[in-house]
Amino acid sequence: LMDFSNFVKNYQKTHPGEGADSPDNPPGNIDHDSLSSQQIRFKWEDRCSNEIEYFITRQVQGHSDEKYTCPPNTEGATITVIPNRDNFLTLTMRTTTSGYSFVSDPLLIHPVESQTEEEIRFSYDGQEVSLNPELLPEGVLVSFSVAPETGNIITEFVFDTEGMEEALNGGREETEIKGFHAFYSIPIHYTPKSADVDAVHVTVQQEYDWWEIFNPYKTLIRLLYPNTYAADYRLLSDNKGRTFFYFGNIKNLFEALLLGTFDLTDSFINKLLSNFSPKRVKVKYEPVTNKYPSISEIIDYKALHWWVNFGNDPDPFTNDKAIIYVHGLGRNAYSTGVIDYWRAFFETEVADFDLDDYDKFAYWYDTQVYSAKEYGEKLSEFLINNGFLDHYSQIHIISHSMGTIVTRYAMNHNGLGDYITNAFLLNGVLEGSYLANITDYVLDLATNIKTNTPRVMIRDYELAARFLELVKLLIEANEIDNLVDWVKITAFGNLLYELCASAPGVACDFLINGGYILDIGFQPNPGGKSIRYANETFLNRLGGQFIGDVFEHDEDLKVLNENDQYKDKYTIISSSIQTGAEYPEGRHQFGLRAFGVVMRQIAGDIQGGVHLLNDGMVPLWSQKMQGHNAGMNEDQFWHYENLDHEEIKQNPQTIKDIYRKIANSPNPGEVILVEGGSFQMGDEVGDLDT
Repeated sequence: LMDFSNFVKNYQKTHPGEGADSPDNPPGNIDHDSLSSQQIRFKWEDRCSNEIEYFITRQVQGHSDEKYTCPPNTEGATITVIPNRDNFLTLTMRTTTSGYSFVSDPLLIHPVESQTEEEIRFSYDGQEVSLNPELLPEGVLVSFSVAPETGNIITEFVFDTEGMEEALNGGREETEIKGFHAFYSIPIHYTPKSADVDAVHVTVQQEYDWWEIFNPYKTLIRLLYPNTYAADYRLLSDNKGRTFFYFGNIKNLFEALLLGTFDLTDSFINKLLSNFSPKRVKVKYEPVTNKYPSISEIIDYKALHWWVNFGNDPDPFTNDKAIIYVHGLGRNAYSTGVIDYWRAFFETEVADFDLDDYDKFAYWYDTQVYSAKEYGEKLSEFLINNGFLDHYSQIHIISHSMGTIVTRYAMNHNGLGDYITNAFLLNGVLEGSYLANITDYVLDLATNIKTNTPRVMIRDYELAARFLELVKLLIEANEIDNLVDWVKITAFGNLLYELCASAPGVACDFLINGGYILDIGFQPNPGGKSIRYANETFLNRLGGQFIGDVFEHDEDLKVLNENDQYKDKYTIISSSIQTGAEYPEGRHQFGLRAFGVVMRQIAGDIQGGVHLLNDGMVPLWSQKMQGHNAGMNEDQFWHYENLDHEEIKQNPQTIKDIYRKIANSPNPGEVILVEGGSFQMGDEVGDLDT
């Protein structure tokens, strides 16, 4: 039983005006004005004469309460609110009447974050984060806040886990069960306040209800997918020039599975990985400066040193002939990376050729920050401005992959090609590679609110089964000791192709953010974009059959191919993989051969017969510059069978053939005796003196 007198006293404390000792008038007309999506003006009418102070409390589920204190005789305060969340504001008034106070009913405010073209956008102190709501999981609430200790932005996702579980249990086969699962990926636009920020360190914290510690499913999930994890993501640019990163966790998941002892084909694990979702996920952004600095330098090889920076060498010019090596796409370390890239060219012995007779340089560039055209122009200007053309009677360039078009851009800039004796183009992206176009899907997602291709709706656990089968195959492939198992290669390639076709978001996470042997960095930044396929007809047909109208060619490469002035100085070297053939000399190149399967599947889908053959990275059609090689001589084309994209530059016969041609190259103006007369380098056949 409750004492009725105590009930009346307690009632009067929270209901002023109903007792003799209550304040004369509580505040009235409690309301607010929106100042921005993060701030409001909380206001009221001051009708009391004996208040001491006002308290304002802001309550948001999952966040600490915010307290504001206002002096007497005020009628408003500026309050920080959290957009896209329910904010409850309560006004409390203390009075001189002891034991009495006024407490208002909570005022519900649900501010919507400012939107541009329907994007959810949050700005603070020069930073900005924006999301495309079309790509968010169903029923998710998004809010933003700022870490008080750093000022960095935090994005919080609150999921309708009950609704997702109901949808899953109800067998909603026709749509994807969207949630924050192991395969979730999304482009997040992030604008840092400093221009030297080129990456973002992302920390993800997942929160579960306390009773879920007793849930064996969630316990297993945490083993595979930790509550807190962090990763660095490189900032990219969409088709409108805005910076973003492609958020996903495939790489971490992949590595965890490789180290685990789980049955990767178990359908129970597949379902858990693909359908679980925590109640709340916080994503914290920390800017990273100069993680990927722009590099464009010449390295001078010396007999007594592994490497030395050309700019620090007091006497780099020793001989009167030089060889310059230009590497391809990749993340080559400053010292060992470039040396390892060309190691076979220094260790292969060639009869009647002495490499010591040539000064040897390597053009080292980061391949990603700028386009191939810009890197080529930098190379041209460096050689012209640093005495190379004045000193050397012969300059030979040996280039590979992306380096081949860097070389061509250099030669066609400021007339550098006039001074180049030979340019050897090994497995070049001379017409680009449609493998590099796969990540155009991400650019389309990042650029357009209404994308050019619908998001593929499949059951995620089916996707999980395919992905985990990839893990299983790679574990087995890693155990192969210099043996070729084309059954596994083909199976892996077919599965990867299925991911690209039916779940391009997952495939792009894999290609962009890396994972195990596929850590090649297919990032859609200026370097990666500059090696996209040049055949527009092929890309248009591919868009209609593959993942939508998202593919774009590189216009700079198209212009170069149509206006190249130095085709007569090129030796175009190519190779292709023979299906079912053994690895040459026992080399283990599982990944590139699997990519070769993917490329044949892509080209086969649109009946692109001339685009089928490849080296695991570049179509043979592109390596031979078949769209623009009219007028070139047959002896300018060298082809090697059953060598992939990397093996071509490790193949002893390729190296010997290159060095022999260099050894037999005459100096400009040197007279060569031929049957019936003589001619000088540069003379036309009609100029022969017979």
